Amino acid sequence: MERRFALQARVAVLLVLLSGLYMLYRYSLWDRFVDARYWWMHLMVAVWLLFAVLLYVLEPLVVHRVIDRRASAAPGATLTLMLRFHAVMLALALLAIFAAVGGAHGLF
Repeated sequence: MERRFALQARVAVLLVLLSGLYMLYRYSLWDRFVDARYWWMHLMVAVWLLFAVLLYVLEPLVVHRVIDRRASAAPGATLTLMLRFHAVMLALALLAIFAAVGGAHGLF
């Protein structure tokens, strides 16, 4: 199931990049990256970079081999590991979303 979802995740990460770059360009927001008050923009970029590196670099080169090897030896433990990993990634994404929405509306 993970492999079937990977294509959707790759497309979504690419769309996030394109829409983010468009908003930066359209609204001339580039200067916010030099102002510490907009730390949440740096967080969004960092979370995006983490997702991009995982999906485009680590997953095809490393993750499949490691997960396949672990799953054949201990399928239950591998599933638990994958669920924990996805929960951490979801938490990071939600943190970035909360920070961005809050920052855009003057919470920070």
